[in-house]
Amino acid sequence: MKFWLATQCSPSCGQFRVSRGLYSLVGVATIVFIVASTFSGCGSKDRSEEGQGGKLSWEESKPAIVHFSIPPIEPNYWQRLLQLQDSIAHSPTDSLLRKVFCERSYFPQNRAIVVVGIGRLRNPKTGTPIPTGYARQAAFSSAARWAAYTQTWLEQNYQPEFGAISTALNLPSKVVREQVIGDSLLLEVAFEYAGK
Repeated sequence: MKFWLATQCSPSCGQFRVSRGLYSLVGVATIVFIVASTFSGCGSKDRSEEGQGGKLSWEESKPAIVHFSIPPIEPNYWQRLLQLQDSIAHSPTDSLLRKVFCERSYFPQNRAIVVVGIGRLRNPKTGTPIPTGYARQAAFSSAARWAAYTQTWLEQNYQPEFGAISTALNLPSKVVREQVIGDSLLLEVAFEYAGK
């Protein structure tokens, strides 16, 4: 056993030589560790699916069961929706704008909410580039926030006013379109409607 775990030193060169037995032991231990960590927690009800658990991701979430479908969307849909989002941001108390927005962004037959999120590709003050991944994540977060507003407005008679919600939906979603316009990255994202 001492031979297996011992290291030998060559006094003339000052280097250590590890016995073959130790390499074998380390190899077996590594394989056991990898297999154990791979299968640990399997069947656990506490584990969350990818794309869930409070973290927002620009990628689509991957639910076990999908309850919505992507509606057919016109090519210029994002432009009209983006104009409505901008109007709501500038007139947060206008409930008629919120109603029109919900009518355009909610597809009841598909149980889907389709919204647009924007992420900057350049810092507006300094002009320095922002990595595309960060811009994509910001655009997805923006879309998730608009989806949260849409769902809340549909369930609460177009209330509260814009600016009163600080959450974002973390539901099954799919990026429908990604487009760069100027210094902005736009994501058109379909979210599952979780209401009644």
